[in-house]
Amino acid sequence: MVSSLTKEKGDGTGSEKTVPKEFTDIIGGHGRFQMTIFAFVLFACIPHCWHNLIMTFFAPNIDHWCARPPQIVQANISVEQWRNASLPVVRNRAGGKISHCTMYATSVDNGSLSMNTSRDPVKCSAWEYNTTFYHNTMVDE
Repeated sequence: MVSSLTKEKGDGTGSEKTVPKEFTDIIGGHGRFQMTIFAFVLFACIPHCWHNLIMTFFAPNIDHWCARPPQIVQANISVEQWRNASLPVVRNRAGGKISHCTMYATSVDNGSLSMNTSRDPVKCSAWEYNTTFYHNTMVDE
């Protein structure tokens, strides 16, 4: 970066040359002051980086679905059976995915799931989260 021009004396013929002078030549290059400022800025910025990166680990995108009602949990019906039988598939550009906000009304008859014949979706009142990778996060707490 060129900050100012200085004049040098010529070769005795009366001509003067203008030579550009660098900004670092004026402030003295890289010395103790610059290293002190660099260290201060570096140590001041690290906690801000942690603040932004912590959301990756504390609040990741976790797969979730409507929670099983208590009678279904007591009947020992697995999460996979519950998801396959009671959660509607929502169509989007990528294909189909299981709905996160609605479920079909279900009941338990003789230890197996029975579906509501109308298949009208109802809103979820609670959610279960996939805990295969993350066990506790801010989202599921």
